[in-house]
Amino acid sequence: MNIHLIRNEKEYDKIMEQILAIAEKSPSKGSSEMERLEILTMLVKHYDDKNHVIPPPDPVEAIKFRMEQLGLSRKDVISCFGTKSRVSEILAKKRKISPRIAIRLHERLNVPGDALLKGMA
Repeated sequence: MNIHLIRNEKEYDKIMEQILAIAEKSPSKGSSEMERLEILTMLVKHYDDKNHVIPPPDPVEAIKFRMEQLGLSRKDVISCFGTKSRVSEILAKKRKISPRIAIRLHERLNVPGDALLKGMA
């Protein structure tokens, strides 16, 4: 079993093909094929964690997305922002998100904290 860390996208693609081929065979638990599948999967995860990092979304887009998911209007979220004008300013990206507003948005709307931190003053 010639296995090493994935060094580039070409190797990544090759390993992904191997994973799919093994998975299609539905190897039995404890078999050498299943062990190989598990090892290759760990290698891919390691490579993904280092090279395919997804940055947090834009904070305003995250807020708008969450509002849409919950069916909320700007009027519905005034309590999170403090005032109607602050809702407009932040959603228009004319004002940064304060720590207090970020906490409220996270607690009340469950907007991801990492997305909100990106837009804080």
